[in-house]
Amino acid sequence: QERGATMARSLLRMLRTLFTFGFTDLENKECERLCNVMSKLRFPMPPKRNSVITADQVIAIRAKAHEMGHHSIALANALQFECLFRQKDVIGEWVPDGEPGLSAVSYAGKKWLRGIRWNEIDDKLILRHTTSKRQKDIEINLHLAPMVMEELARFGDTLPSSGPMIVRESTGRPWRTVDYRVKWREIARACGIPDSVKNMDNRAGGITEASNAGVPLEHIRHAATHSDIQTTQGYSRDGAEKT
Repeated sequence: QERGATMARSLLRMLRTLFTFGFTDLENKECERLCNVMSKLRFPMPPKRNSVITADQVIAIRAKAHEMGHHSIALANALQFECLFRQKDVIGEWVPDGEPGLSAVSYAGKKWLRGIRWNEIDDKLILRHTTSKRQKDIEINLHLAPMVMEELARFGDTLPSSGPMIVRESTGRPWRTVDYRVKWREIARACGIPDSVKNMDNRAGGITEASNAGVPLEHIRHAATHSDIQTTQGYSRDGAEKT
């Protein structure tokens, strides 16, 4: 039910965007009418998520992922949890070739965008990446992310210098979103993690851990690239325990 409500709101946002484009750019009268109709509609908000991934669960997922031969998922989870990344910023996404954006990775009429590339990490292990949602430039010292450092140690003394960072072992190409989601769930279930906990909760898990450790909320907001601190507070779980 929760997933259905979230998906419904996402589809409604897409419809609003399409109708607005048709009205403002194409000057379509029917789109103008539909914009007016949708502006008057009100839909209930989906329930607020309260699930969170803990550091121990991330460690378990990473270990199980290695055991199952999915080393890329172990690295991706470490990056999501410790660097507060959204999934799209870590594994990227495949989009039609005709969409805006340059990419050196393409396959079957699609190109790969927005994920972390090896050349975004310098020789001092400083990661510089532009986020997909707000196009914000962030800079992260990976030496301060022990889980990430453990995963990078698997590459030996020299890291790859180019290409996508997270690549599916069976294809040699970046993961498709749906395939990554399915495989992550399989690994999580094998670790005994309930289905109510999702991969998206890595971000909330990292924020909650930082908040519980006493990190000032403003510092967490900056690390998570949130525009306002209320958003950061929404990601920080265990509110009752803190109170």
